[in-house]
Amino acid sequence: MALLIVAPLSVWAAGPAPPCAGTPLPAYAPIGQAPSVAIFHRSDITAWAPPACAHIKASQPAALVALAGRFAGPVDRDAMLARFGAISQQRGIRYWSVTDRAWLTLVTDATALSGPKPTLTRSDFTVDELKAGADLYFAEWDNRSSGPVIYRMRIRDLTPNSFVVETDNVTPVRYMMLQVYPVGDLRTVAYLECASDGAWNYYSLNEIISEPRWLPQSDKSFVNRAVAFFRLVAGIPTDREPPVAR
Repeated sequence: MALLIVAPLSVWAAGPAPPCAGTPLPAYAPIGQAPSVAIFHRSDITAWAPPACAHIKASQPAALVALAGRFAGPVDRDAMLARFGAISQQRGIRYWSVTDRAWLTLVTDATALSGPKPTLTRSDFTVDELKAGADLYFAEWDNRSSGPVIYRMRIRDLTPNSFVVETDNVTPVRYMMLQVYPVGDLRTVAYLECASDGAWNYYSLNEIISEPRWLPQSDKSFVNRAVAFFRLVAGIPTDREPPVAR
């Protein structure tokens, strides 16, 4: 059975279901409520066949964090796209640390890059660049890793009212100079759709391909990090009480 954090999933669920494959699982939480979140570990998804539109890299990753929420936002698709291009706005994003039992800054610095090197800093991405569907790169400095981590981002499946955002790490994540996650080990696919009522549906799959052997992370930590980015996109203060996983 999948470990349930918030979402009331059926015990018969073989794995998450992104909206591109039909009815999403977990289901979208109502506007104004915390997003539904569930974690599936490798042992939970042995019978799961990910749909092609999920863009999952590994057939059985170490863990999948599925998050589904709704929020009021700009009805214009390009205005929503701009939120993903504004890499600099990730600076100062906060999350609830279950280790420190406090709100901490998750991303201490972030910048768009003109290529996969930390020295190639540039201004935030424009909407036109995002709509082109090319690989775009950005660097993040978080509160746990040693040095910047470079990520690749691409917009897929662009329609007048929806789009998909893919990101994955193209440099390793290190802590105390030791590798925690190798290249390509952290992958996120986020599905954004403007619904008929003008609100936005947000569904994300965070894929952790391998389990760190010497620095394990709790499920609650994965949940709170996913929620922090949902809140950033939704325009919600990222340290608003209460945290989803205390």
